[in-house]
Amino acid sequence: MNCHTDRIILAEILLIVFTVGALNAQDRMPPIPAEQMTAEQKKAVDEFRAARNAEPSGPFIPLLRSPDVMTRARAMGDYLRYKSALPPRLSEFLILVTSRHWTQQYEWNTHYPLALNAGVKAEVARAIAEGRRRSK
Repeated sequence: MNCHTDRIILAEILLIVFTVGALNAQDRMPPIPAEQMTAEQKKAVDEFRAARNAEPSGPFIPLLRSPDVMTRARAMGDYLRYKSALPPRLSEFLILVTSRHWTQQYEWNTHYPLALNAGVKAEVARAIAEGRRRSK
């Protein structure tokens, strides 16, 4: 074999490894069934529900593997959202801009309706989604 052939074989192996890895990515940290949760995990979920009036989703699913980390992450998010010096309209606008810039679909999907409810105009949110900037 020559160097070129070796590179092709290596590329094929890497393609197979990454493809199989991508197919299994969703299985790495699936939601934990309630009957399999520890007491600490159940407590973290109960606190999440009480604080957010919602079920844990998105990044909180894998974070539940460490209930203390999940609770602290949720509390930090709550502080940043609800104790901010910024008015809700500006805060949600900035969250949309940031989530679009970093292609954070979970944050976008979570905050899009919150932004509209906070007073961000639908056409402004659409422009952010499309990556358009306001012309002068």
